[in-house]
Formats: sequence, C-alpha cells, structure tokens
Amino acid sequence: MNSVSWNIYVVGPCRVNNELLGSFLEAENGAKCAAKKTIDDVVGVDGQETAKPKLVLLDCFAKDPERLFLEVESCCGGLGNSDLMAVFNLIRGLRIEEELVTRGVRGIFYANDPPDHIQQGVHGLLEGKIWVSRKILSR
Repeated sequence: MNSVSWNIYVVGPCRVNNELLGSFLEAENGAKCAAKKTIDDVVGVDGQETAKPKLVLLDCFAKDPERLFLEVESCCGGLGNSDLMAVFNLIRGLRIEEELVTRGVRGIFYANDPPDHIQQGVHGLLEGKIWVSRKILSR
C-alpha cells in the first residue's frame, strides 16, 4: 500500500518531540502525520478521512508496563481492521515485547534507535511488515 494513503499519529505527552518525529516521518514517507496527546485523541478521528488506514505510534517514555498495556488495549480496541499500532521509546530489558505483540502491537522501536531506523520501520509497517525482532517473534 502506498504510504500517502495512510494517516500516522504520534501519541504521547511530549508535543514538541512528537511533532518533530511526525514531521520527519511525513517528509520521509509522504504520509500525513499528526501529533496527539492521548490515545483518546486518535480513536474515532479522521472525519472524512476514515477510508485511510491509521498507523498509531505510541510513546512509551516513562510509562510503567501496566499503564502501557492498558493504553495499547484501549487503542487496539478502537482501531479498524486495516489500522496498525507500534510503540516507540521503549526501554530495552523490560522484557514486555512479547506481551505487547500479543496485545496487537506490530512494531517496536527502542529509546536508543536512530531516526533512520524508525523511518525504515515505519516504511516497513506501511508495506504490511511486522517490525519486531525475530528473536521476540520466535518466542
């Protein structure tokens, strides 16, 4: 699927960082990007653009796993069949990746990932790929 036919939402409390990431992804992928503060600001939005699938990038910064799981479930429950969810700023070593995938996350980006890696992963997600390490998927 062409990336221009997608809407990307970068969700988290750090508006400036999220807008910068959105601008970078929009320039690199051509998809429309918007920064939102909470999952509730994304679920059910788009008005006339509901035909476009969504990619939601949820910021994990400073979130405990249980809160993150609740937000993932809330978002995945409100998304359509063609919509996707990924998380970013995840801290390595928490060992929650498998649970995130089980709950519907299709992409995982870590806090120390360079912007080019995130762009490459978003591009892969928009092409229908899963952006999670093989090690995690095999478990």
